[in-house]
Amino acid sequence: MMSREDILRELELLPVWQLRNPVAAPETELMQSSEQLVNQQTTSDEQEAEVTSVKVRLIVSEDGQWLFVLKAQQTEAAETLLHNMLAAVTIKVGQEMAEAQITSIVDFQPKVIVAMGEDVAQQLLALTHPLAQLRGKTHELKETPVIVTYAPDALLQNTADKAHAWADLCLAKFTIAHL
Repeated sequence: MMSREDILRELELLPVWQLRNPVAAPETELMQSSEQLVNQQTTSDEQEAEVTSVKVRLIVSEDGQWLFVLKAQQTEAAETLLHNMLAAVTIKVGQEMAEAQITSIVDFQPKVIVAMGEDVAQQLLALTHPLAQLRGKTHELKETPVIVTYAPDALLQNTADKAHAWADLCLAKFTIAHL
């Protein structure tokens, strides 16, 4: 059986990746998250209208294998986190479109698409499921694997989800390695 370090080395994630102590979310945050999930499920019609208006930002890796799709506008802190996430999976940015339509994705032929954020994932996959149901598995868009994860700004609001985002990035790296 492989150790955690062996697995990370196999995925070429060491020495960039470092284990951090997981931060447990306070009970009140969990309750708020549950309430938000209930609200999201009861207002799916409103979400569909919102999803169609999402402007996206496209980031293509230097080797063209990765395509990250996320909201066009982000805070400076979210931008820093995004670049740290890319560095952790050894992604060098090759091309970037600051504000694009979701249809622009057909111009690229990546090996994997990483949809960052619920609105972006819903629009990209034409689904209305909450992020919790979309992430953690591989979807397909015109025969290209799509991995759904949290948007950087959402991770700044709930740092406990960083471990899930890391798992999603590892899933994307695994998917590329096994194509």
